[in-house]
Amino acid sequence: MRWGANDARGQEQAVWSIRSVRHGKVINRHYCFGCAKEAQTWHDGILWTFAEQLEYAKGIQRLDV
Repeated sequence: MRWGANDARGQEQAVWSIRSVRHGKVINRHYCFGCAKEAQTWHDGILWTFAEQLEYAKGIQRLDV
């Protein structure tokens, strides 16, 4: 949780849940709408959607979305 359980921003409903396996360790990530938008927007303003990121990561990681 980015903001912590006691912060209102940390209690928003997740709209994206992504599970990846890296080096045998399962990593679960849950994104609310605002965090998902931030994670998909690069510093120069270019939008790289989660779908595009997952397509790129095929073969690099095992993903379960």
